[in-house]
Amino acid sequence: MDICASTVSAPLERPRIQLRYGRDTDIEFISWLWKRIAELPVHAETTRTDLDALATFKRHLRGHMNVDCRNVIVADYDGKHVGYVFGYLIANDPVRRGTVAHVDSLYVEPTLRGRGIGSALVRAFIGDAQARGATEVTINVIKDNPAVQFYRKLGLLPWQYTLRAQL
Repeated sequence: MDICASTVSAPLERPRIQLRYGRDTDIEFISWLWKRIAELPVHAETTRTDLDALATFKRHLRGHMNVDCRNVIVADYDGKHVGYVFGYLIANDPVRRGTVAHVDSLYVEPTLRGRGIGSALVRAFIGDAQARGATEVTINVIKDNPAVQFYRKLGLLPWQYTLRAQL
């Protein structure tokens, strides 16, 4: 059985939600959602959303999907794409011991938030990452992003800080 063509087994409270691994045909949809994330006020001063940035994200996404389709999980609700999680494994991480699963981005349509879709996406990604040998999960979140509380509820806690200055 081709794992990339299968659905993801994750505990979902609503049968109308289906999780599945990413496909090449999802790249445009995921890129469109990523652009919506990047345009949010919390990201406005740090993330470019021009065509070059979008093309770079698409290459990044496609490269990780080509390595392993489990790096992208898509949520479908009543047959419509409504969210995704994109991440990858960092084997033999030089800072931490072992293999680290890193969540690159997560998005759920605003009208469907609070229904467990985001939690199911992250848990499914973490479960797959554990099955592939990951011993830790990380995500970078801008400190004022309301999503910090969401990630805390999933057990992710602050570990290090990135400091920056405009040049």
